[in-house]
Amino acid sequence: MVEALIYVRNNENTSRVAFVHAYDLVDDIPSELVANAKLVDEAFPDITVDLQLVPLHGGFTPSLVEAVSTKLNVPKNLMFIGTIRAGHELPYDLGDYGVRIFRS
Repeated sequence: MVEALIYVRNNENTSRVAFVHAYDLVDDIPSELVANAKLVDEAFPDITVDLQLVPLHGGFTPSLVEAVSTKLNVPKNLMFIGTIRAGHELPYDLGDYGVRIFRS
């Protein structure tokens, strides 16, 4: 989260970042995720940090990205994919999602 916020602060024209964690099961949500989001929100006072937890319901699909884009009112081309869980392949080509890739 910190690396993403540093990138955004240095390269993007925004004062708001929403981290979206897509999960299969509630038990898959890292226990420290909410606390970490609060910490980085405090550490970057010039950026409002929001955390959204989104159930997958059928996998990580372009339609899921579209739904998140609509819900957050953020165009897909302003969204990033930062992490794909190890051992999991995307069911579609990356270009089908319409988002940018953030690599630290």
